[in-house]
Amino acid sequence: MLSSRKLISFAAPLLAVLGAGLSTQALAGLDLYATGSTISTGSCVAQVLPGGQQGLRCTGTFYGIRAQRADANRWVEFGVSESGALLFWININGTLRTCAAPNTQGWKDAFVTAASASAFFEITLNPATGVCTSLFAASGSQFKAASAL
Repeated sequence: MLSSRKLISFAAPLLAVLGAGLSTQALAGLDLYATGSTISTGSCVAQVLPGGQQGLRCTGTFYGIRAQRADANRWVEFGVSESGALLFWININGTLRTCAAPNTQGWKDAFVTAASASAFFEITLNPATGVCTSLFAASGSQFKAASAL
C-alpha cells in the first residue's frame, strides 16, 4: 500500500503533465495558479457591453493575484459597506480600474462570495461610467493552493 506522501509525490508530476493539454473546464479540479492560468493571476480585457459601449472584463482569484510575481503591485478588492456601497478595485500593470455596483441583494450576495479569500471572479465594468455591469463569483478549493490553507 502506498503512503499518502508517496502518492502525492507520484501524482503531482503526472497532474502537471496532464494539465498542460487540458481545457479550462477540465482544470476545474486543479489549482489554477499552479497551471500559470491568467484566469487565476488576473487580467482585464476589452469587451463590448450590451448597447455597444466599450467595457472591460476582469478575471482572477485573490490567491493567484497575490501569488504571481510578474507585477508586484497587482491587487484586487471587493468592498461591501454597511450603508450598502458595493465597490470593486483592481490594479494590474499600474492601471487602476474601479466600479460601483447597484445596491441589490443579488449584487450583495455576489460581492460577499467574491470577497472570500479563495473566490474566482469575473466582473464586467463600464470604465466611462464607473458602473459594474455583471459579476460572477465562485468559491472553491481549486482556486487556492494547498500550501495557502
